Amino acid sequence: SNRVGDGCPYLDFTMYKSYYGDMDYADKLVSAAIVAGSTRFTGKGNMDFAGTSDKLRLEVIKKGTAYMNAYMYAIREFEDAIDDCKAGCANGIVDGSGQDCNSKSSAAVHAWDEGVAFYTGSLEGPAAGGNTAGVFSYRLAEKRCANFKTCGKQSNSVSGVSYVNIQLFEKLSIGQAKLLVGQCEAVRPVLRDMVALMSIPLIQGTLRYAYKIDKMAGGGKEKGEGAIFAAAIVPRVHHCNPGDGDTLMKHMEVGASSTSFAVVKAAFEKNYACMNITCQEVGGIWNTAENKYFANAGPCGINTGASWTTIAGYQPGSKVTDHNALDLDQKAIELALLQPDYAAVGKIYSEGGNSKAYAQFTVDALGAVLKKGDKVVGSTSGVEGKVYQDYPLGATEIKATYTVSDNQQSYVTCKEGALSAAPSGQTPAADKPYKYKHKCFQDEVLQVTRSGVAVASVTAKGLPKNKAGRTLKGFSTKAGDLMFNKGDKGCKGASNRVGDGCPYLDYTMYKNYYGDMDYADKLVSAAITAGSTGFTGKGNMNFAGKSDQLRIEVIKKGTAYMNAYMYAIREFEDAIDDCKAGCVNGVIGSGTDCNSKSSAAVHAWDEGVAFYT
Repeated sequence: SNRVGDGCPYLDFTMYKSYYGDMDYADKLVSAAIVAGSTRFTGKGNMDFAGTSDKLRLEVIKKGTAYMNAYMYAIREFEDAIDDCKAGCANGIVDGSGQDCNSKSSAAVHAWDEGVAFYTGSLEGPAAGGNTAGVFSYRLAEKRCANFKTCGKQSNSVSGVSYVNIQLFEKLSIGQAKLLVGQCEAVRPVLRDMVALMSIPLIQGTLRYAYKIDKMAGGGKEKGEGAIFAAAIVPRVHHCNPGDGDTLMKHMEVGASSTSFAVVKAAFEKNYACMNITCQEVGGIWNTAENKYFANAGPCGINTGASWTTIAGYQPGSKVTDHNALDLDQKAIELALLQPDYAAVGKIYSEGGNSKAYAQFTVDALGAVLKKGDKVVGSTSGVEGKVYQDYPLGATEIKATYTVSDNQQSYVTCKEGALSAAPSGQTPAADKPYKYKHKCFQDEVLQVTRSGVAVASVTAKGLPKNKAGRTLKGFSTKAGDLMFNKGDKGCKGASNRVGDGCPYLDYTMYKNYYGDMDYADKLVSAAITAGSTGFTGKGNMNFAGKSDQLRIEVIKKGTAYMNAYMYAIREFEDAIDDCKAGCVNGVIGSGTDCNSKSSAAVHAWDEGVAFYT
């Protein structure tokens, strides 16, 4: 428009022009990738595509057109909207005649709308959240939020609309409203916030592919994506700190001699404040299979190198805090044996309370099928958990496990089962062998969702019963199907896969000697009730008429060194079975990491450590 008062030159374009040295930097880059030539920038950031793979060039072309050409032009339209707005009246202010400045310049909102169009594109469709067919910057924000756990209004989820697009479109509405009433300069700070948000997916893209190149031996495709994402964001970092901008380009450019994810991550993080963004908004690289951030790839300020609580010095590769807490059942039994209360001992032994805590509800007949793992949130209590198992339409009883945290000291917020209340003077806590009812489900409506989508609202009919799904007794009574009895392929109570090691060697020795699958339970239960073991094989013992001292020692050591002991071995065996399920014969052949297909292997191994310690 070439008007006095226009904001030319525009700030964001100037950053990129100053860095690359050319007005048509985006075209030079895309065109070079198309013809397999050099960018020939007069400034920094040159890349040469001669001799590079089709995979690399393809990614640079696809993402360059979307995230450099169209991206900057969207920002241009937002700037132009402010200029058009100011053209409505002198200084863009409503004068005393009651004129609406923007009525003289309808181009302002039109330019603003053009910016939205170039950021989003037609393929996203009319609805919030868009469509996976989208190809412009809007879709990039949606893809990256799942990768970095930055979806949702709080930027802390792996599902739902991206935090970037939620915030951006709120600001777009604010800017539009201000333009309509001629508050032109009031739109500028809104635009600065918008541009900051728009930069986040570009940072996430660079981090994602720096990690893939450095930690996962990424090839041409990954190097192409890393290079183009860096090209789309480095000028902004360079504007904040030239040294950090140069470092990023050195590690991410086409033909980079090496790429260090740690160096790239640090160079970005030092400039977040300058770019008006936060660690939480950028997030970290999320490992969906393990439900945690990749090692050393979490949001800045969060140490993810060893994200699970260590167990006696052992660093688990998965979350087993709930499994590790089973020894609190053992401790509760030992406390009940101080002044022996065999009835209480029997209940703790068989019903537990400290491991796999869940709430059992009587509910109105289900109007929808519930699946194991569906998310459950109490509408009154705010307590979160997961559906315990599959439930059919019309079911009137359901169980919901309580959410377990990574920290052993505070691993659960509610546990009860057969546990006793904490003695007078002791404060209940998760890591104590007593009832702990800090945050429990209530008599309330339960909101059930699956992958972020509402499934059902379930109405409880009274307070739930808080129970435990993992017990010392169960370790023995379930042992037969988990370690010995064959199904059509493997152990019928476990994964039942061809190639599983069922029946397990160590368990078989004990089963053959005692003659019973539940030999450990028969022995412990006989000591509790002062009866006979009744083994069908060898090793029978009769505790009738025996002293409390004798029975107490058998109970304490039987639960720990027979029930828990053998189950720990079972988990180690199961880990091997899970690992073998990753590839044919469990052997790395074509460079595939078999265990990446079966993360359950390390989890089962960690469970074994938890039950041993």
